[in-house]
Amino acid sequence: PTPYFFDSAMENIIVNQCWERFIFDNFQVIHSFAEYNFVQYLQSRNPNSPNVINKLHPPRERQLQAARNFWEAVRKEFLKAGNGHFFVDIYSGQQLDGKFSIDHFLPWSFLAHDLLWNLIPINKRTNSSKRDSIPELERYIPRLANLHYQGIHAIEERKFLEDYLINFKTEPNELLKKSKEEFESLYWETFVPQTQIAINQGFPHSWVYQENF
Repeated sequence: PTPYFFDSAMENIIVNQCWERFIFDNFQVIHSFAEYNFVQYLQSRNPNSPNVINKLHPPRERQLQAARNFWEAVRKEFLKAGNGHFFVDIYSGQQLDGKFSIDHFLPWSFLAHDLLWNLIPINKRTNSSKRDSIPELERYIPRLANLHYQGIHAIEERKFLEDYLINFKTEPNELLKKSKEEFESLYWETFVPQTQIAINQGFPHSWVYQENF
């Protein structure tokens, strides 16, 4: 017999009793199968919307510890080399101490992930002002790319490079050999189209840091 059928009015779906126990016993598998295909359907019809699965079921907590570990290690290396002035809030230009916040350059509510290439250390006050706004690209992408460029060259540990390698579709040695200008171009190639999609979805954009807020 079929697992289910419609009633005579074609208004209700009725589960066949002989299938009922099987469905309950295997509900998690059936649910996962249905959800996987639903996500595939949504992604195929929304090709410009990133990370659909995490938007359906966003993580309850942000996974920022790896990013904090990375930027704390970068700060220590900068200080050790006498370059503490490199470790700054890219929006305000203020040098950061060890009590920095982690910011998603493109909003988490748009990308729905915590990958390192989109995360930067900033002042807590700046973070509360920026919220879900998209920064002005012309002003801030060069600063963003430069801080990441300096950071990965200060550390050069494979475990911190994974997110960059996946996003920029490159190998560790190839990434580290790139000039500052080549590295920045990777950011432009990533952020320009993503920003336009986010703007089309209604995210506020062209945010600029204001000293008095």
